[in-house]
Amino acid sequence: MTAEAATKRSHLRHPVLFVALLASAVRLLVLADIPLIISNDGVGYLSTAREILSGRLDTIPAVKTPGYPVFLAGVFGTMGLGGLSVLVAQHLVGVATAAVLAFALCRLYGKRWAICLGSIAAVSPSVLVWECYALTETLTVFSVVLAFAISLCARPRWAWGVTLGVALGLACLVRPTMQLLIPLFTLGWAWRRRGGVGQGTVAALAVAVGVLVSTGPWLVYNAQRGVTGIARGGGVAFWWGLGLHGALDPSFALPPNMQAAALRLPQGPATAPQLAQFLTDTGTPGNAGLEGVLSAWARASVQKRPLAYAKGALHTLSGQLDMGAGNDTAWALERAARDGRELGQAAGNFQVSEYSPELEPFRMEGGRGLIARAAEWLARNQLGGLPRIPLLLGAIIGGVSMALRRRWGEALVVLGTGGLFMLHIALLLPHGRYGLPACACWILLIPEAALAITYLARNARRQQRTVQVQPAANAFRKH
Repeated sequence: MTAEAATKRSHLRHPVLFVALLASAVRLLVLADIPLIISNDGVGYLSTAREILSGRLDTIPAVKTPGYPVFLAGVFGTMGLGGLSVLVAQHLVGVATAAVLAFALCRLYGKRWAICLGSIAAVSPSVLVWECYALTETLTVFSVVLAFAISLCARPRWAWGVTLGVALGLACLVRPTMQLLIPLFTLGWAWRRRGGVGQGTVAALAVAVGVLVSTGPWLVYNAQRGVTGIARGGGVAFWWGLGLHGALDPSFALPPNMQAAALRLPQGPATAPQLAQFLTDTGTPGNAGLEGVLSAWARASVQKRPLAYAKGALHTLSGQLDMGAGNDTAWALERAARDGRELGQAAGNFQVSEYSPELEPFRMEGGRGLIARAAEWLARNQLGGLPRIPLLLGAIIGGVSMALRRRWGEALVVLGTGGLFMLHIALLLPHGRYGLPACACWILLIPEAALAITYLARNARRQQRTVQVQPAANAFRKH
């Protein structure tokens, strides 16, 4: 290794090491005070993981994906069954996410940006709090941030292309909506490969190989049980979002076996338990025909009640931006800081509607110490790390800057994250945590936006000086 290469590696290593140590120290404090929070969704993930560990895959519904349960099963197999194992594993993933961001920032914009923004990402409550929940957010954020970082700063070689595909496949196996990223990330990666259409095609094939390596076994398994693609139920998700915002058309002609259950739905916005009860009463989960009926109901509702849909989209936008009543981060911080026993739960970390003996291995008690009190204060003041509006503006400015500088590959990748953010708004899925993967990626675009704004400001001042000097110069010539 030459002296220049060693210096460059050291330049990259030091900020990454600093951010990783900072992230680790903060997570050790959190680990000592906040237990693994188990919600209703978490119960399903933990139960499925235990089934997978025993060798059963047939317990995963067709509307679900195996990524997070398989991750949990791997944790249980290597670290033992229990809430502490899940917490340690997810905090390690959080440290890895911060390190990836720091590495990409250092590679693209230098050491100072890496230390500054990497440190903010390492301690951001909006990312850290979800590592304390038995939910998919932590693994989703890591896989999307890894894919985003590779797309922006890795050299367009075959090995990196396959790695990018594996990261994208992992993201899809954890959350199906991440499939939207594959075409734009692949096109952006291929565009970065200099050398014409042939070289770009080779780069795209490398990404495709990576995606198939990670998702292929699950796609084959789904095909054997009559399910096309990663998962089924996209239409149900849209119907669910419309129901939450009271935008379903009550006059839609439903099959006779669904009409009685539909009458029990409220005319206005429905709650999640009410919509779940409708699906249970009609036997929709796993029934492709009934899922198609709900998809048709959703489309007809948008056509007949466009104003209600538009109002729902505005409300969802506020949720994705973590604002107002849709502030998911404040909700998560408040619940993480509270003792479940105060809510009538069987343990301090249980927050479920119905207790099950299967939860006993995951029983934990919170410390109610400094970190818990800090989380409670942050929730009360609606604080959760980097505000998402500046991140969104930074992504827009950064993406436009890349396009104006003809960095089309990077601009397409940024467009992919914007599309992912808008997809949840279009589906009326209000939970702010769904927008977290895109917002975590946009931290990398803050330096790009800052440089673009600085350039425009300097250019404006330069033009202003020219305008002021020109009349004086003309007068001097006449004199």
